[in-house]
Amino acid sequence: MLIEACGGEAEALARSFNAAAPRAFRVNALKATREEVLEELKAAGLSARATDLSPWGIAIEGRSDPFATAAFREGRMEAQDEASQLVAELVAPAPGTLVVDACAGAGGKSLALGALMRNKGVLVAVDRHGGRLAEFKRRARRAELFCHRALKADLLAEPWPKPLEALRGKAARVLVDAPCTGAGALRRNPEARLRFDAAELERLPREQERIARAALAFCKPNGRLVYATCSVLPAENERVVERLLEDSRCSLIPPAEILGAARAKALTDPSGRFLQLLPHRHGTDGFFAAVLRVRA
Repeated sequence: MLIEACGGEAEALARSFNAAAPRAFRVNALKATREEVLEELKAAGLSARATDLSPWGIAIEGRSDPFATAAFREGRMEAQDEASQLVAELVAPAPGTLVVDACAGAGGKSLALGALMRNKGVLVAVDRHGGRLAEFKRRARRAELFCHRALKADLLAEPWPKPLEALRGKAARVLVDAPCTGAGALRRNPEARLRFDAAELERLPREQERIARAALAFCKPNGRLVYATCSVLPAENERVVERLLEDSRCSLIPPAEILGAARAKALTDPSGRFLQLLPHRHGTDGFFAAVLRVRA
């Protein structure tokens, strides 16, 4: 599977999964700048540096505990891999708009989206697990993110609850960070390789496509849906997107239109159509994202 994903780079990718994952954090722009947080961490004796790819990222080195710092306790930074930060940036939510995080989980990307929105507009975090949404709300209070709503709902269970139904056709941006094998984040979850089941790779792409198709209903005319996974496997990534593009309403927006051509060149697949982050190339988790424009 890795050979199919990366060809001649498969061995380098496999070796990268045996390395320790970097300790990356995202500065909460609602409360501080990256320079301010870096100075605060260094004053507290931590070895910290700005990351290379994300403009809000900080890498913590050495054996110090960043979770014990005031910067973390008071919500000026959140633990988040640099790849996840870049996916949120690719969503490019405008302040004052309606944004839906359709598979929000514990809200790591929701927090990043809310910061990009500068607390203006409405950010709706949707997940089928109430416990994960409770964790998101706790984190949002610490981050002083106030523009959010949390909805417990399963996109694949109809009829939708009324609060979810009310979002149809209204969102400028929709993020679908789909449930996946996690085959891009094995450094963080090495035991996942022991649980890997090929049958899951038959089931998950069908579920991923169904979730993304359901989430298309949130998009207003000319809105965007960003489909993302923390996988490096084409079955969960490119092939799902190709099937979504069979819908005549959908067209692909290359990352260069959002991130700029020079910056996107190092962060995309060879075709330039998709965000593709790989541990052995970028030092991040393995992540994939595609941006779809949804016509009326």
